[in-house]
Amino acid sequence: VCPAGTAFSYSNLGYALVGAVIEAVTGMTWREAVEAIVLRPSKIEPVYAEHGVSGHGRATGPAGARPVAQVLPPMLEPAGALAFSARDLVELGRIHLGKPGLLDVVTAADMHRAVPEAEPFGLADGWGLGIAHFGTGDDTWLGHDGTADGTSCHLRVDQAGACVVAFTANGAAGTDMWHDVAADLRELGLDLPEQRFGGPGARPVPVPEGHFGTYRNGAIDYTVRRDGAGAALVVDGEVYPELVLHDDGSFTVRDPATGRATPCGRFRSTAVEIGGRLARRC
Repeated sequence: VCPAGTAFSYSNLGYALVGAVIEAVTGMTWREAVEAIVLRPSKIEPVYAEHGVSGHGRATGPAGARPVAQVLPPMLEPAGALAFSARDLVELGRIHLGKPGLLDVVTAADMHRAVPEAEPFGLADGWGLGIAHFGTGDDTWLGHDGTADGTSCHLRVDQAGACVVAFTANGAAGTDMWHDVAADLRELGLDLPEQRFGGPGARPVPVPEGHFGTYRNGAIDYTVRRDGAGAALVVDGEVYPELVLHDDGSFTVRDPATGRATPCGRFRSTAVEIGGRLARRC
């Protein structure tokens, strides 16, 4: 997608490669290693998505809700095969607060240090080694967001306040629910950073002719096409209508699952960033 060390593009394959490294170093399978080194010491019972984890999504047609399931090929298991509860995620987050025997100080510092060149637009405010940064300066929380058809999981770790917040949902609208829960927690006094998207005061502008076309990241195609008098985004056949471009390059679309205008990505000179992934024009 781009030369190493010059830009940020979220990649499930990166976690799969780390899983292969773990197997080479430990001499165990990825499952054996993650259970022996992380899960069992944390008293987390391993549950995998190998047989599908029930959830639900929203169809864009008249059929309404449709059942979906999460199934990953073995190679991609390190990217998301563990089916955690919110309680499990809290235990995982507590490791980053300093849990003797699981994460030493030097390794933790390497993991938690933000990479200067990594700008995970739309995902977080910064990125370390496989872990996101939310907020800036002394108000930075660590964490990760994981979403797919029929599931949404969110983890936040406040090292300064020794606090962990976790949320899981089994529906396509789970991300919106997480934002609502996070807002409620802020009202109760918990200093959860708000996720930023685009610049303050950005104004809607017409979509330039040069923005229409197809962009690709790996096997995923993102197509910006005309839709009546406006524009729409098509991701592997699924249509996200009412694309609204702003003068800072960011744009929103209407989420078919919720009907709401949702922050989606931003245009760059010859590419587009969507969900943290950098896609080049075909």
